[in-house]
Amino acid sequence: MSARRHSVLEPRVRCANMRLREEVEQLKRLGPMPADESDEATQERIDDYNHLVESVPKPVSDDEARVLVKLFPHGRGTFFGIAWGLLHLVESAPGWPLADALTDLDNWWIRYLRDRSVRGGRLPAPDLGATGEIENLGHVSTEGGPVLLIDRAGVGEWSGIEGDDYMRACALLDEQGHASAIAVGRHRGLLWDMPTGTADVWRMASDRLVLSRPWLNPDDENTLEVQARSLAELSGSDSLLLGRLQISSGWLAILWAPESGLQILQVPPTDGLALDLSVGHAAAVVGLTPGAYLCFQDEVRTETTSSVRCWIAPEVAREP
Repeated sequence: MSARRHSVLEPRVRCANMRLREEVEQLKRLGPMPADESDEATQERIDDYNHLVESVPKPVSDDEARVLVKLFPHGRGTFFGIAWGLLHLVESAPGWPLADALTDLDNWWIRYLRDRSVRGGRLPAPDLGATGEIENLGHVSTEGGPVLLIDRAGVGEWSGIEGDDYMRACALLDEQGHASAIAVGRHRGLLWDMPTGTADVWRMASDRLVLSRPWLNPDDENTLEVQARSLAELSGSDSLLLGRLQISSGWLAILWAPESGLQILQVPPTDGLALDLSVGHAAAVVGLTPGAYLCFQDEVRTETTSSVRCWIAPEVAREP
C-alpha cells in the first residue's frame, strides 16, 4: 500500500485550527501591554512579555493571532520594543489578515496592521476619489490644534476649552498620533490633527467627502480656486487609516476642537453651512448619508502645490 501523499497546504490548515500553545495562554493571562510610562510597566512584567513573545514559534495559528492582536498597547507606544515582536507573530498566521481581528479601530496598532496589509497587497486599498463632478462646500479654519468630526446630533455635548474636552483631545492625540476616536457624551467623534490653517471641504460623491488642507502657489498661472480643486481631485497613495465615524442624523459637523459645539445647534443645518465662532469659519455642517464611515489621511503634491487630506468614505461600499 503506497504511502499517503501530503499536501503542502495541510500544515497551514492544521496551524489555523490548533489549540493555543502554552506561551500564548500565558500572554493572554498577562493581558494588554501597558503604556511604557505606566506604573504597570514593571521590570518583571517587561521581562515576562519579552520572554514569552520571543518563545512563541512562528507561524502562529489564526486563533492564536486573534488572541495576540488584543495584547497591543492602546497608543503608539511599543512597550520597550516588544510590540514589534508581537506584530511579526500576528502577521505570521496563515489566514492573516483576519477581518474579525481588525475591528478595534480605536487602537493605533490595529489601524497600523490594516495599513500594512493594504500596502502589502493583502487587503484592497480604500476606494478614494471622485465619482463625478466634485462640489466645494466651503472651508473650516483653525489657529492650531485638531478638528473634531462628529454627527451633528452629538456636537452639542462638546465643550472645547470651556470644559475638559480639549485637554482630553490633546492627550489622546499625544498617544495616538494623527487621529483618535473620542467619546462625546453618548456619542463618539473623531479627532484629526489637521495642520494649522484652512481646509477646503469637497463633496466627492453623495456619500464621500474630503477635507483638503492645501498649500497653494500665488504665482501659478492657474487661480487659487483651480489649484485647490486640482489638489482635491488628485489621486493619492499610501493612505493612513484614521478611524471610524458613525453618522445617524444625516449631518456631519466639522469643528475646530477648542470651540464649543453648542452654537452649531442654534442654527438649522444646511449643506455647507459655515459658522463663525471665535475665529471665522471655525465650524461647518455638511449633509452625509447615515451610515458607518472610515476616515483616511493622505498627501498629494504637484511641482508647486501640495495638500494633506482627510477622506470620509463609506465603510461598506453601497450599491450604485
